[in-house]
Amino acid sequence: FQVGLEAVAEMAQRLGIRTPLRVDPALALGASEVRLLEMTAAYLPFANGGLRLEPTALRQVSERSGGILLQHRPQPQPVLSPEVASTMNAWLRKVVEEGTGRGARCGLPAGGKTGTSSEHRDVWFIGFTPDFVVGLWMGNDDRRPLGRASGGEVCAPIWARLIRNLYRHQSPLGTFPKIPGTIGSSPRPQDSSLAWCILSGALATPHCPIIRRGTPERQEPCPLHPQPQVGALVCDTSGGLATRNCRHVVLRFYPGEGPTFLCPHHRGSETTP
Repeated sequence: FQVGLEAVAEMAQRLGIRTPLRVDPALALGASEVRLLEMTAAYLPFANGGLRLEPTALRQVSERSGGILLQHRPQPQPVLSPEVASTMNAWLRKVVEEGTGRGARCGLPAGGKTGTSSEHRDVWFIGFTPDFVVGLWMGNDDRRPLGRASGGEVCAPIWARLIRNLYRHQSPLGTFPKIPGTIGSSPRPQDSSLAWCILSGALATPHCPIIRRGTPERQEPCPLHPQPQVGALVCDTSGGLATRNCRHVVLRFYPGEGPTFLCPHHRGSETTP
């Protein structure tokens, strides 16, 4: 089945690639340079059923008093049919489950693709879960080769650790859109009697904060939560215990003992309830 170079380049643009592409046979080998942000955004439709969203660095601008001056409102644009997006989703999950992206296995539903440029000057991994799309690039500023490094060996494990850390503050775990009759629409049987930690993918201990039931990715006890976890509302700016004056408060879990100091930037008489 042949689609032609022009059709490939046009699809890349629909997915969000804005950098001009070399429309020649080398395009299939990745000969055109593309920015990391564009490439990462182009993977989003594979995770959400075929919708493209324009990346933005600002989600909200607010006044000191709390009034909102600017609120970013995403405008999803369909660029793939749900059936095509679901098939791509299944193929990219296979890359993580049993392909070159095995290092990105994190105990969560995830898909992605590794990348290694000529002479090992750049290594990539771009991947997604039901809630996040994250792109990772590594290389030298002076373009020196990285030895024998590859995206699967270097970037994928770092990506997995980053995703696990993101899910420390993300609950519940989302799900990929399911399109009946497409590849990957019928999940493999799960053992509902086992509890596993979504942060490590291993068998849950009594101290794991967020668990699921099913077949774990790893059969050993969770290495992240061998001891009790202490939950605390902390200021996202300082990491100290939140006061009533802290605007951005998050719930974080700490092994053993959490922070014992009040936020120094937003002093208040009481901590946030």
